[in-house]
Amino acid sequence: MKNIQLETNNGGRYVKEELSMCFHLFADNSPDGMIITNSDDTILYINPSAQRLLNYHEDGNGSLSSFIPTDDVKTYWDKPTTINYNRKTLYVSVKTANLKDSPLYLWYISDNTLYKQQANELYCLKTILDCVDEGIVMSDQENKITLYNKSYADHEGLSQDEVVGKHLDEVYDSNVHATALKTGLPITDIYKTYSTRNGIEQEGMGKTYPVIKNNEVIAVFSVVKNVSVVRSLLQKAVELQEKLTNKMEPNGTKYTFESIIGESEVMVNTIKKARVVAMSPSPILIYGETGTGKELFAQSIHNSGPYADQPFVAINCAAVPESLFESILFGTVKGSFTGAQNLQGVFEQAGNGTLFLDEINSMPMAMQAKLLRALQEKVVRRVGATYEIPVKCRIITSSNEEPEACVEKGTLRRDIYYRLALLRINIPPLREREKDVEVLAEYFLKKKSRLYGKKNIKLSTEFSNYLYQRPWPGNVRELEHTLESCVAMIEDGEELQLCHLPSHLKRTKIIHNRYQTTSTNNDLLNNIQATTLAAALREVEKKSYT
Repeated sequence: MKNIQLETNNGGRYVKEELSMCFHLFADNSPDGMIITNSDDTILYINPSAQRLLNYHEDGNGSLSSFIPTDDVKTYWDKPTTINYNRKTLYVSVKTANLKDSPLYLWYISDNTLYKQQANELYCLKTILDCVDEGIVMSDQENKITLYNKSYADHEGLSQDEVVGKHLDEVYDSNVHATALKTGLPITDIYKTYSTRNGIEQEGMGKTYPVIKNNEVIAVFSVVKNVSVVRSLLQKAVELQEKLTNKMEPNGTKYTFESIIGESEVMVNTIKKARVVAMSPSPILIYGETGTGKELFAQSIHNSGPYADQPFVAINCAAVPESLFESILFGTVKGSFTGAQNLQGVFEQAGNGTLFLDEINSMPMAMQAKLLRALQEKVVRRVGATYEIPVKCRIITSSNEEPEACVEKGTLRRDIYYRLALLRINIPPLREREKDVEVLAEYFLKKKSRLYGKKNIKLSTEFSNYLYQRPWPGNVRELEHTLESCVAMIEDGEELQLCHLPSHLKRTKIIHNRYQTTSTNNDLLNNIQATTLAAALREVEKKSYT
């Protein structure tokens, strides 16, 4: 290592030697590079960090200009200059000093590669966060906002520049971050209305999480969804449904019991039972797998009852966000939250008619408790209101899962189940309605043929066999969609063959069969013959009636 030689005299020799030792000790252990050169850029001293950064060797070239553009750096003097050297990003600055009228240059070099990499990563992260739909805000241990993404800024009508760096209390009238910072626990699924300090009212559904490092909360962030847009769309849907109800004759429904297609004994008995319960004002629970026609039965029950001239209002519980359930069910009063208007809930819209709550097992448990109160007390209260409104409508609910199983696994409250299932209708799945498969297929074939402008399409024996043997997990809806797909792809005048089936059904083998499981080749052969014979008999029956 080259060392600078300091001239000493007897009077200050000891002090200067001590200073020299301190300088070398400090410089040798500094993480930053330190270099001293003369006016010709000859290196007089270079510490270990500088040697490492520049890959400098004692026996190499002693001029600093052979490593970095010294003249360029000198033009900036005290200001750091960024230099790319040997795949590193270096910060270099220089100062001048005089020793016995000889100028010396003091160079400081630091490795900025990691800092630049981290800065780039931070920029990329912020860019990504600005592209997500959810609003994101983060604060530090002093509750100062360190991150505020574009989606949140757009939602709240604020600027990122004016928010970042401010204390949370300077921006908002409430501060859940302080709670998470204190407890170190997340706060999830919060629905709240709040105001920014500039008077803008907001609403959102959010989650707040602490960032913990070494058992210490170093930051808190929230992810917030803007529910006002969803709320607006749902309110429009409710309004459109109300308008549609008023226009349709007589009550907004499309189906009666005559609309239900089925000749099998199990379906005839189900319809007969539904006609009986239609005359009762008691709540009715309809259970049926997906695609069995639960709303078709609900509308038919309404139209067969004593209040058929009153409105029929339906809502799918699986399609409503949890935060909007209360306002959709019970209605709102103006000013109860941002953008709220005086709107009827579905209970009010139903009037003296029927409210159909489809997929009641998808309703949140907290909302089920409020629904139970409305059913028991026969009153509802709009969100933000201080008065109650009598409930006069009949309630019909449906579940696409066994209600008892829903109670056991906790998706349906036991008390509300008993309240809603005073009367119950079980709609059989299509696999239990063997006689109805072909009847339904012929009906859908004619219906879809008219839709696509085709007049002469028939079912082949092979295709009828397939329809008869398939278990139809999607029930009547799946059968209808299958027939529509086939009709759309076939030429007018052709017979439907297995080759016309949708691709996903072509790959599916019929695992379930309507005949009991066979264990021998003879049994299998007999079943195949029985299937063929049954299909042949059906063809004969068709011809005998035509």
